[in-house]
Amino acid sequence: MPTYADPIQYPLAAPTVSGTTYTVDFLLNNPTRITRVVNDLTLSSFFLNDIFTMGGGVEGGAILYDQATTLDTYTDRDVERIEPGREAPIVGGIRVAPLVAQVEKYGGKFVMTAEAIRRNDMGRMRNQMRRLANTITRKMNQRGLAELAANVTTFSRTASGVSWADALALTMTTQAANNVPAFDFASVLTANEQLEMGYEYDTLIINPSDALNLRAIYGTNLSAVLRDFGITNLISTPRKTATSAYFLASGAVGEIRLEEPLRTVVAEETRSAPTLIEQTWVQSLVNPVMVVTDPYAILEVTGLTA
Repeated sequence: MPTYADPIQYPLAAPTVSGTTYTVDFLLNNPTRITRVVNDLTLSSFFLNDIFTMGGGVEGGAILYDQATTLDTYTDRDVERIEPGREAPIVGGIRVAPLVAQVEKYGGKFVMTAEAIRRNDMGRMRNQMRRLANTITRKMNQRGLAELAANVTTFSRTASGVSWADALALTMTTQAANNVPAFDFASVLTANEQLEMGYEYDTLIINPSDALNLRAIYGTNLSAVLRDFGITNLISTPRKTATSAYFLASGAVGEIRLEEPLRTVVAEETRSAPTLIEQTWVQSLVNPVMVVTDPYAILEVTGLTA
């Protein structure tokens, strides 16, 4: 077991603990409480549940899934007018080979020394749980957006947009209907209508720098403008690269499954001479798998910064 040196291990004064406040010792003896705290900390910045549908279980370390194509828009034969007492025609579709996705495992651990535990250093405990929660959330969000990016590339789900950065400098005399972000919203809506696959692009994912341009252009009217084009969820995150935007159908684009949900393991480490160590390791792990099942439920608009 590796050792860990950290100068911020001790409280500046004796701890005071009330009957309703968790102590370090209580948390370490109840790992599920740590899991709950870490889980609560991740919720504020975890946005994958706004993109993917939570799927079923996982067996054998992988899942089989089907991926929709444009051939899935309609049945292989048309419906017909049916005379009274006659049988309806049998309709079907194109069967595609299932795909396989492997489960991944992410996690990390931090250490609490015996002195920090004995002195109830809740400051360090909270900070370490927060850092671990932030890092797990960042990794999960990165992986989810990586799946979307790979899908966009594979299926060429891109379209050129107007420059939102240039739109900031437009005046009453230079602004036109086709050089503002709303033109991109209308273009995406039109492309989706022509696709005829029944999706509703209700989610917009952009980098904070692009979100800044969008908010500066429309101000307090932004929510109303987005709703006019069916967009009810704006996700601004550094995990999304700048200069392009993802428009997608929330919950329709794919699934996220957990072979093992977020969990915490606590292990005490004690060594004797020649190396004297008294410390406890706190480790949180999660085993997710994310897949894109409907590649046409997303469209990337590029060129937001000329």
